[in-house]
Amino acid sequence: MAVYAGVFDPPTMAHMEIIENALRIFDELTVVVALNPNKAGALFTPEERVQMLDASISEQMRGRVRVTAYAGLIAPYAETLGACALVRGMRPYADADAE
Repeated sequence: MAVYAGVFDPPTMAHMEIIENALRIFDELTVVVALNPNKAGALFTPEERVQMLDASISEQMRGRVRVTAYAGLIAPYAETLGACALVRGMRPYADADAE
């Protein structure tokens, strides 16, 4: 099982592609809407983002993907879930300073 965390404000087709690709590698995936208090001006509430992601999960993926929200450090949270990996997407080089 792996964890894919992000702000997902809003979820995009690129996020869905990462989820699909992760499921080619891992049997199960927990998608975590990460709550970042340092990012102001969210378009959607965490609950709305969870609902949008959940609605975007296809029927064939539904039994293998769980969507949740979490406020805190992702690595320790993933460990409590029993995850063996964290899934990350490729970011533009310009975003590296913010990471």
